Amino acid sequence: MCESIHLNGWADRVITVTGAISSEVGTSTLRIPQENPGMGTLQVEKFFRDAQEERVQVTTLDSLMGDLPAILLKIDVEGYEYQVCNFSFAY
Repeated sequence: MCESIHLNGWADRVITVTGAISSEVGTSTLRIPQENPGMGTLQVEKFFRDAQEERVQVTTLDSLMGDLPAILLKIDVEGYEYQVCNFSFAY
């Protein structure tokens, strides 16, 4: 995504953030399936037989965004929408 933003000349208008968003600030276990790393999740309910587990810092959407104005917000949370958006009061 970052390469595409740069190639399209949007780098001065787009901020990318790599991180974990949840309903509260703290730490959580990120489960990353070896077969498809893009399906990594914080959800305990999802079981991946071959998942690598990694402890990661998590924050809320409100804490991450702070006072930044957002016209468009792209969130890829793999089924974790309720936990991310339900506790976001500013957006």
